[in-house]
Amino acid sequence: MKNIRRFLLFSIITIVFMLIAFININAIPVSGEIGYKEYDGDTLKINGATFRTDERLEEKDLSFGVKYFNDSIFVSTTLQERMTEYALGGSTYGTVPFIMNQEYSGKCYGLEIPVNTGVEVVPWALVRNGAWQLATVKAIAEDFEYHYPEYKVIAAINGSFFDINSSNNYNHTSSGALTVFGENYKLTVNGDQIGFTNDGSANSIVEQNSYDREARPYISIYDHDDNIIYRCVVEKTNEEPGENETSVFYGIFNTMHKCDGIDVSDAYVVDGIDAYTVSYDENHFYGRGLITKITSMNLGQNQFGIKTNNNELKSYLKIGVKVRIQYESNNIKNGADNSIYYVDCLVKDGVSQDSVADQGVLSGYSQYRYPRTLVGKREDGTIIMTVTDGRQASKGLYGMNGTESAAEMIYYGCTEAWCFDGGGSSSMAVLIDGELQYVNSPSDGNQRADGNAMLVVVKVPELSIGAYSSETSMSFVVSVDKEIEKYKDLYITIDDDFDKIQKIGETVNRFEFLEIFSKHKYTIYAKVNGEFVKMPYEGVFNTSKHRIEIDKLILKEDDNNYILECSYSDDDLALSTLACVVKNKRYYLKDNKIIIPKTTKSPLSSSSYIAITYDLNDLMGKKNPQTDELCVNAKVESSSIMLDAITGEVASILSGLFD
Repeated sequence: MKNIRRFLLFSIITIVFMLIAFININAIPVSGEIGYKEYDGDTLKINGATFRTDERLEEKDLSFGVKYFNDSIFVSTTLQERMTEYALGGSTYGTVPFIMNQEYSGKCYGLEIPVNTGVEVVPWALVRNGAWQLATVKAIAEDFEYHYPEYKVIAAINGSFFDINSSNNYNHTSSGALTVFGENYKLTVNGDQIGFTNDGSANSIVEQNSYDREARPYISIYDHDDNIIYRCVVEKTNEEPGENETSVFYGIFNTMHKCDGIDVSDAYVVDGIDAYTVSYDENHFYGRGLITKITSMNLGQNQFGIKTNNNELKSYLKIGVKVRIQYESNNIKNGADNSIYYVDCLVKDGVSQDSVADQGVLSGYSQYRYPRTLVGKREDGTIIMTVTDGRQASKGLYGMNGTESAAEMIYYGCTEAWCFDGGGSSSMAVLIDGELQYVNSPSDGNQRADGNAMLVVVKVPELSIGAYSSETSMSFVVSVDKEIEKYKDLYITIDDDFDKIQKIGETVNRFEFLEIFSKHKYTIYAKVNGEFVKMPYEGVFNTSKHRIEIDKLILKEDDNNYILECSYSDDDLALSTLACVVKNKRYYLKDNKIIIPKTTKSPLSSSSYIAITYDLNDLMGKKNPQTDELCVNAKVESSSIMLDAITGEVASILSGLFD
């Protein structure tokens, strides 16, 4: 009986364990299924892809809590059918075989942008004189700061696809929509968008899959404070308005990328340096600027005219008034008035959108292993931006496909993620020591000129910073050109040493007891609610060098030359040049000697002199002092033939050395 009970008990236990195992096996998705996810230390396996970080190579706190990092990574995928057509190592397709499940190395450059810090993400494109320009990410960032001087760009990545081959009449433009601060520079039906709310909430990025645009553009009238005070529809384009109607006139670009002008009579014309136009065709136009004249003329590039029979609108139209023509859209949701077109949604609700079990969700662009530019957000709204290098097998940089890209963004905690333009366009620049600097290795070998970019920006006080360094001190004069109340309480420190922090006021901020000719970094902070917030104002300086001193001058001659030997003290290598000028010709110091050929009986005249240039690295540039300033304690020797020429005080000798 006991044996029977034991057998039954053992059987029940075995059945229970089998049931538990069966339930668990069916509850955990297997590799390749949607939702499969497995972490193992620094490795993530998900939906046919593996992403692993090997080492954090660099990490830096930018301003306002934004963090930059650079990770050494390895990726692999089981999706062999996606990879057979792409060369892993270069710009050529089909020359390097793909090996399934083999790890390929790379580097991932990332930005972590927290919420509730005053940081904004805005797209931007460079438009000059009415033409959309291809430009590097840094140039696009600089152009944004020119148009919005109250903002500083602290990081930037390339944006989405653009007209790289100039196939459009109005060429170089973004392939999809682009909206900045509610200005709809381009609204087209191509592709979906993400919008940045910049409201400090978990809803930091809004996906906008539907497209709608008003059939006709609207004209807006601004007051002197840049507020819209009147708005109405523009019924017609490039034709005379009817009763109570308004028309806008502008030139259209032809197949040669030139603007064909259009004649207009008695129109309110916007042109000049304040004009900003984007002219695609008769159904796509953006224009903004001041009315400069009321006239009849042929409107060309970066000009537009307004004619109206709407008496209410006409009452606002005057020379000097700011107007805007743009198509409106209702697909900017939840206050996301900055939006940009994306290529593929990689991660949705924490789930990779590309897998063995779900092929075909992503575009063909995501099938191949490219350098990648990705944007995602975590559940709390933190934005993650990454650029991953590729197409550089010689450097161990192989890029990623769409599945691996999704794994990367999930690895960094994103529950939503999107793919943007990649390949040679992938670029990242971050603000280091007061200057935007590229951090990635572009596959073209240099930074590609792109059609648009995404910028990480902050609104800060506008400062002018003057500096002067001596051998053991550094002095700053900081003036506030434009003040922002929230960041009014400003401080300056060097080397991030808060024991050496001074409040910025009307007096000169001076830091003393520094080492001679040593490198230091200054940083501006604002004190907000008792905490120091790093401002995007920093720079690197060196304390200055010792001033050089000339110890001895020896004048000699041989059969063919006069020889000026010079002995001097220059421990910090401040001396740039030392020469003797004879008849307007310079003979430079070499191996502590200046050799002057004997060309006449009296080659050295009263116009001869010693010229010295030195740079003390005191931020004042190179100096060309009077020679006797450096030779007060110098001793002068000579051979007998030159003795008569060097009698008297040292200062006198050096001012007319060879008289």
